[in-house]
Amino acid sequence: MSRLLFIGDALLIVAAIPIAWYLHHNLRPWLPFLKDSPALPIFATAALLLLPIWLALTSLFKSHNIFNRLWRTTELAWPLLKLHGTMLIIITIALFASQFSINRTLVIGYLGIILLLQLALRMLLQMRLRYRLALGSLRRHILLVGDDTPALQIFAQDVVAEDPHALIIGRIGNAPSAAHADNGSEHSAQSAPHVDHIGPLANFGLLLHTKTVDQVFFFPPHDNPAIAEDALKECEALGVPALFYVHTPKPLQAAPKLALLHRRPFFLFDLTPGRQNALALKYVLDVAGAAVGLILLSPLMLLVALLILITMGRPVLYSQTRTGLFGREFKMYKFRSMVANAEKQRNTLLDDNEMSGPVFKIKTDPRVTRLGRMLRKSSIDELPQLFNVLIGDMSLVGPRPLIIQEQQNIVGWKRRRLSMRPGISGLWQVSGRSNIDFEEWMQLDLAYIDNWSLTTDAKILLKTIKVVLTGEGAS
Repeated sequence: MSRLLFIGDALLIVAAIPIAWYLHHNLRPWLPFLKDSPALPIFATAALLLLPIWLALTSLFKSHNIFNRLWRTTELAWPLLKLHGTMLIIITIALFASQFSINRTLVIGYLGIILLLQLALRMLLQMRLRYRLALGSLRRHILLVGDDTPALQIFAQDVVAEDPHALIIGRIGNAPSAAHADNGSEHSAQSAPHVDHIGPLANFGLLLHTKTVDQVFFFPPHDNPAIAEDALKECEALGVPALFYVHTPKPLQAAPKLALLHRRPFFLFDLTPGRQNALALKYVLDVAGAAVGLILLSPLMLLVALLILITMGRPVLYSQTRTGLFGREFKMYKFRSMVANAEKQRNTLLDDNEMSGPVFKIKTDPRVTRLGRMLRKSSIDELPQLFNVLIGDMSLVGPRPLIIQEQQNIVGWKRRRLSMRPGISGLWQVSGRSNIDFEEWMQLDLAYIDNWSLTTDAKILLKTIKVVLTGEGAS
């Protein structure tokens, strides 16, 4: 995310060039002390020549590193003020050395506009971060495995102190003795936070299936992958990263990867896509694509909403709790295509289920209305999920999110489909969806995760257009 803000700053610096020039040019009739502005191409060329210096100073003052915690406005502004003060000095020296004549008020106005734009961007990002943290959707759920040792306690203390995104859900391992518990409580009150003991190691697999877990940290006496082999296999089967505490402060050049998190070294076993820059770009493209899609499709969506209201009455939208990234629950939205009491009728139709596995699907579902059948055939009923993409619960492309009851009945390797954000479209949808059985569906989801790339997403989106136009596999 810091790299994305770095790119955003570069775009703001470029965008401020015409803004500053036009403001200065148009204010001259009302402010006589302002001198003539240079031609826009000349000013733009001079400003763009300074762009590498801007970006170097941005990195030097670390004004783009704002995602590790919540910041006050003064804390956001101070690095920017230092950055712009330094830039003003550099520009002044450059103008003096080159004897290049340019309006100083234009330069100050240009710097001021960049400062305001950059500060506004950071404040908006912090507001969004605060909102997502309040919802809990950005929380990274951490499970600790091991005894209540000093290494575990110090790590928990650092996590709580340094990372607002992290939530320690508890510790699995041997329960402390009464004497140790008393000492531990005293120690906890003085330094380390209290970490709930939530069961023995035997409960590890059950807990991964029933709780949201994003990362598992292994501490003594389970800090050896050979000793915790069964638990590690559970993590690998479900796609949950497993990190093992290492007793050496030196970097180790060996596979699996060594990761330094919260100033502690860990061996990292992570089956989820590791191309973090590409994943960050995927998220940006998702949000931008959803926003553009909502704008372009808003007339169609309004028309569909009106038709539903006339033919079926309220509600127009249908929301259902689904499972997202690593089992997070969220409300997924669709245009209503069924009768009002469709959920109550579901249990009476279980014998007619045509899909293998725990998933319920009927090609000619009697609960679907005539309009609803048209919406489903054309996939128009899925359009409100663009709002889910916009708020970050879903992606444009990814494994299809299932309802909680169905997902809870999926066990073992198939649950690794939760290790990537769910999507509106995916390999399953463009490969025949309702014509594909459950086992092949799960294999397609894992194939997508293991071979994911931005190019793959682009190909799936193009195939999605064809599938929507032909209605292939829709029901």
